[in-house]
Amino acid sequence: MRCQNCQDEEATVHISGTETTVPRSGAESSEEEFILHFCPSCAEEYRRTKSSQSLFPGLHEEPIRERVRVMTVTPERTVLRLIRTETDPMPEDWNLLTARVGRTWPVGTEIAIAFTPSELEWLRGHRELS
Repeated sequence: MRCQNCQDEEATVHISGTETTVPRSGAESSEEEFILHFCPSCAEEYRRTKSSQSLFPGLHEEPIRERVRVMTVTPERTVLRLIRTETDPMPEDWNLLTARVGRTWPVGTEIAIAFTPSELEWLRGHRELS
């Protein structure tokens, strides 16, 4: 099996967990189990970005907590729309690097997320890890 991040190396590291999702129909949220398949290098990057509360711990930023809907997913970009802005004339979309998100969701899925402003900029590709 190939690494789901780089697609180049053999996936020898398997990370599992659960994620809360809310269906579009407004039904009850549910816990979904997931498993990620990475090569050692991509697994280390994933752990580095996900294991601490912040990618940039020295900044002591408060996390941004939002509910978003997955609008599009390509190998390069994942677009998430903030649900609270969907009725605005110009809803706010977050255009993130798919490789940095660490997981892909089906288009239309609603998820709850929390990132610091610096983490969000990193996910957008506007900064590198320190």
